Amino acid sequence: MRNIHKILITLFIINCTAASASVPPSQGAVLFIADGLGSHYIYPELMAETHDGKKLQNTPCPNITAGGLRVLYVKAPVPKTGPGHSVIVTGNSKATTETIPETTTLFDVLRSSEEFLILGVMERGSSSNMREKQDAVLYARSNSIRSPIFEIQHKNAPSEILKIMEQRCSMMPEYVNNTAGATRYCMYNRFAIETAEKIVKTMIQEYPSKRFLLIVNVGGLESAGHYAGFSTYSEVIKGLDVDLYSFKKLCRDNHIVFLFTSDHGISFRTVDSRGGNAGSDYVKKTESLYIPLVINAENVKTGILKGEHGQEDIAPTLLGILDIANTLDVDGKALPIKNYANIYATTDADYVQLYQGNSLVDNQTGKKVVFKYLEGTYRLRFVKGNTTIEQNTSLEGDIMLNVNVPDTTKTTKTTPPTVKRTSTNHATRYAAGMILILFVNIIGIMLIRRIKD
Repeated sequence: MRNIHKILITLFIINCTAASASVPPSQGAVLFIADGLGSHYIYPELMAETHDGKKLQNTPCPNITAGGLRVLYVKAPVPKTGPGHSVIVTGNSKATTETIPETTTLFDVLRSSEEFLILGVMERGSSSNMREKQDAVLYARSNSIRSPIFEIQHKNAPSEILKIMEQRCSMMPEYVNNTAGATRYCMYNRFAIETAEKIVKTMIQEYPSKRFLLIVNVGGLESAGHYAGFSTYSEVIKGLDVDLYSFKKLCRDNHIVFLFTSDHGISFRTVDSRGGNAGSDYVKKTESLYIPLVINAENVKTGILKGEHGQEDIAPTLLGILDIANTLDVDGKALPIKNYANIYATTDADYVQLYQGNSLVDNQTGKKVVFKYLEGTYRLRFVKGNTTIEQNTSLEGDIMLNVNVPDTTKTTKTTPPTVKRTSTNHATRYAAGMILILFVNIIGIMLIRRIKD
């Protein structure tokens, strides 16, 4: 009997694993911004140099860079804190803190299209205009790491989230009291990371049906570079990597997108000098301009993406990962990194048909239609009365179409044929999962009978 119990437990675990082969949409996303972190200091393929040509030791960051997708070359248009944060959340390469109120941001799109809750834990970059766009944000009222003061600003946030933020504000002094050097900068960062981790846990446990974006910003690294020099800067990078381990694991285990980046890099005149990013002798340096972009999400390819990309591509890319139409009116573009693609179409057609080869895959009606989880080449037919417009497309990433069909007939609107809608990827995964479950159950029954005999 004991053996039978063990087999049944094993079968149950395997069945659960197989059933999860088709993963539900992510509950939310974390956008993590490490201020002042240049990609040349942590990417093994790159090497930072001082202004006088001395090479600087690369800092291994296995928790930051391992797994997921790493984008090798991402350039910040302006290597400064205010513009950097503004570009990240708008997708506009010319954005500044002053332009945010008139600009559609990542926050606006997520809130309007999917009713996301927008939360923040920000030690730098939290301009008043950006805070106005968030539902609740815990932020540093001053940039002082020696005597930090944190406050909360909110307008529409769950009570349990506000309770966590209030508790964490009162705990902040405990992190930096009686610390000095690299330890103080590391502890300053750790406060934000552990606060963010508690917020994510609370969202998972207390509000599992609510989708959210949490923007996290740590400021200790940039301060270390500016005031303590490269050796301390490198030590704080190591501390950041260690402290991120459990937070990233929490997100991975709960299907939450984790996107790691920076507002700008930093450069050093000499090995022993303090660093900078915005001054005339720093602003054009490669080390100041290029930032890391590491993405961990279940629907994103793994490996390294080469080519030249911009900081303005981050917001459109995150929308694509979350399967939300990019309605940002900006110059940034979503990187082609997903395992599938979506087609978003705005049209006045009576209905839209989607073909792959000669097979009708799906048809939809409405002014806005969405075809999701696609791979390969497709043909779209926009039908209005007796008029049809066809468009072929080979998908390398999400596309957005705006198609108006000429009204060349007075014919009554036609009714589209009924087609059972299937998702190529999800249907395949579901079928594979069910076959695996059936196979495991059959094997289990045979084992149980053998034991009984």
